[in-house]
Amino acid sequence: MQKRVISGILALALVLTLTLTLAQADVRVELDGIDGGSASVTVPEDDSAALLEGYLYQVNGLDVPEVVKAESSGNTASRPATYAVALNDVTNNIYRRLVPEIKKIAAGESASATIVITDMPITYTQEVLGHITIIEGGALSKAASAKIDELFGADVNHDALLSKLLANMPYELYWFDKTNGMAISYGIEADENTVTIPYIVVGFCVADAYRDTTKYLVDDEDKIVKDEDGNPVPDYTAVDTTKTGAARTAAAKAAEVVAANQDKGTYGKLVAYREFITDAVEYNKAASKPDYPYGYGDPWQLIYVFDGDSATNVVCEGYSKAFKYLCDLTWTGSDPEVACYLPTGTMDGGIGAGLHMWNIVSIGGVNYLTDITNCDSGTTGAPDQLFLCGAEGSVDASYAAATTNGTVTYVYDQNTKDIYDQELVLSETKYSPLAFDLNQLIALARYAAGITTDKSAAIDVNNDGIISAADLTAMAQSLAS
Repeated sequence: MQKRVISGILALALVLTLTLTLAQADVRVELDGIDGGSASVTVPEDDSAALLEGYLYQVNGLDVPEVVKAESSGNTASRPATYAVALNDVTNNIYRRLVPEIKKIAAGESASATIVITDMPITYTQEVLGHITIIEGGALSKAASAKIDELFGADVNHDALLSKLLANMPYELYWFDKTNGMAISYGIEADENTVTIPYIVVGFCVADAYRDTTKYLVDDEDKIVKDEDGNPVPDYTAVDTTKTGAARTAAAKAAEVVAANQDKGTYGKLVAYREFITDAVEYNKAASKPDYPYGYGDPWQLIYVFDGDSATNVVCEGYSKAFKYLCDLTWTGSDPEVACYLPTGTMDGGIGAGLHMWNIVSIGGVNYLTDITNCDSGTTGAPDQLFLCGAEGSVDASYAAATTNGTVTYVYDQNTKDIYDQELVLSETKYSPLAFDLNQLIALARYAAGITTDKSAAIDVNNDGIISAADLTAMAQSLAS
């Protein structure tokens, strides 16, 4: 019933906005619709009316008239993305080529995790090489080989490349054994004046659960390579497509979760995702122990969260990746309304002191600590004390989040600090959908429409001491929740 009343008043406000003027010359408006839709735009003064009008059509479930679309078109702009892992051009080009191939592996469409990149040759001239002798005795000289290794290592940042892949692909790399890593090699073509790298080979170690154990390494003559004891050497990049193909059902389940909650607002979606994950799995205590016999694998991935099997459970990495994946499916594009990140480091006071992965959720440019693992039943922060919570501290030292069961401390590791930038700075206060009453909504709509100049505190919805478009944002957040 309340939403019907709100919708009716917004319809009134829609009519009033036909004469809307805003005092600011450049107004920033970020609005969440009741249905979860959003707009994030920067508009000059003469487009402010069209922008708010379009928003009010949306929240009332009406099609935005073409005239309104036309008036506000061409002015969309995004919040500047601060997500780090600043890759140089060569490394970024490799990243872009790896992504579609990794997705093929995840979908069961590729039987090898060895990816060959042939369409971006790298050339080093004599000047770049420092005028050293390239060819000596009919072969590449030792000095040239060492220099090429140095230059290639500078052009292709292995660690930053892997970090960005892991941070951006929480689902697609479920088959990857990051404890054994990724290797990069290259081919060489050379003459007396120039060295060219015609192809780059990136090999990923496949986790045992998804590796084809019938495949072995072969040499240039297609003979099986054997170790010093005469045993055939396994091909650790061989993929069992029957296993990776079956994992697609987990991705389909995740999509179902998103679809089932699409009519909820921003906060409602996030709550639903947390509740789904904590209902689907419990903490895998066996996998968290040093003597876990099976090595790195599915308990650290998100597959078990979406497989519908109550017997398969995960550790913190699985919880965090699953939450990020649901967020990534929901809020897409280069400037998502909600962005979710995967920091790693150490934790003290939660499920136990030690290595940990959790989430940072960025909403409206503010970052909130979220630890889905420690929101599960029986944990320190259950059910939501460590969900979009406030934390005190600093990036370089640590952040402390208070719960009724004690304080939980989070320390970022160096890899996380290298990957992210401003995303790591956390809010000291918990995220809370703002509440307002209908009189405030009416007063703010009248003010925005120019019917009144009253700037009373009653219409300062977000309590920042200023009557501005930010109050519309705050009101929309409350409606969306």
